Amino acid sequence: MKRKSFLIAMIFVLSLSAFLAACGQQADHSSGESAGEPVPGGTVTLSMFSAPKGVFNPIFYEDQYDWYAMDYAFDDLWAYDDKLQLNVPILAEKWEFSDDGKVLTIHLRKNAKWHDGEPITADDLIFTWETIADPDYSGPRYYMVEMIKGAQEKHEGKAKTISGLTKVDDHTVKVEFEHAQANALDNLWDHPIPKHVYEGVPVKEMPNHEATKKNPIGSGPFKFKEIKPNEYVVLEKNPDYYVEGKPYLDQIIWKVISQDVAIAALQNGEIDFLSNISPAEFETIEAMEHIEIKETQYFGYQYLGFKVNNPKLKDKKLRQAITYGINRQALVDGLLKGHGSVLNQHMPKASWAYNEKLEDAYPYDPDKAKQLL
Repeated sequence: MKRKSFLIAMIFVLSLSAFLAACGQQADHSSGESAGEPVPGGTVTLSMFSAPKGVFNPIFYEDQYDWYAMDYAFDDLWAYDDKLQLNVPILAEKWEFSDDGKVLTIHLRKNAKWHDGEPITADDLIFTWETIADPDYSGPRYYMVEMIKGAQEKHEGKAKTISGLTKVDDHTVKVEFEHAQANALDNLWDHPIPKHVYEGVPVKEMPNHEATKKNPIGSGPFKFKEIKPNEYVVLEKNPDYYVEGKPYLDQIIWKVISQDVAIAALQNGEIDFLSNISPAEFETIEAMEHIEIKETQYFGYQYLGFKVNNPKLKDKKLRQAITYGINRQALVDGLLKGHGSVLNQHMPKASWAYNEKLEDAYPYDPDKAKQLL
């Protein structure tokens, strides 16, 4: 039997008073059937509910649907492991900080190439950061380079280059920060763009350049094959990808399908994967014999907060009483059809920082609520 799978991401969280109370998604840790070893080849068709804006450049895009396609076409320097530690090398082979934490040295892979065959080098990294710091840059990512020494001067037009960037050799870059900070690696922009493609193009014109709109040149396991505005994006396997034997798939197709027909498209085989389904759709999809549902913990949540500057809500006991007086499990059971969990902190269960000691911090207890009032 042919099987398809998709992730279900459903969340609900309530945060009440100084003692946090919340509802988040329930994780499913069951192993399910073994899928066996990956088989090379084939095409997977995915869906997006809105059409991409068509800005296929990592430093300029603002629309999530643009990123859906780019995520397979542009590699990061590094990534998080399954314990949310930022230590998995991708385009960067290794990196190290100076003893004072102010200088980061990045060593790029020597065998990584752009989709047009050109090598990915230190010049690409420096060019990317310089472009983001340019006075004419209008994208949303300046905050991810502003911690580099000299970036502000470049951004304000007082300098032509960022003084804190040094090319050691073709595959090594040193980055000097204004100050040492614990999250420097996480905050630093880590998706390079190809210098040889955009060099000489005014920064203002890059978002509408052919390499952004029609022929993006990326670094990842898949490359752009066809872009049909408002309909689909086709990605094909990058045969020169630096990880031997990958990717397994030949093609990924992102189809634009409205949300109200997505379930029917999944059922009739028009698409192979659907994410973020609503709780109301769960039973309908579960009844489809050729579909496999996989639930996964979500990092987002919803919460109800108190404005403690309101005189009526300044009393902590009142806020605690309201917390005890709301049956949050009933909300999970009713609104989410049981596909969620109650949280008592601003940390979902998928996070390494989740505190299990707060599991039962604020149970539903109307009698205690009345007593507090």
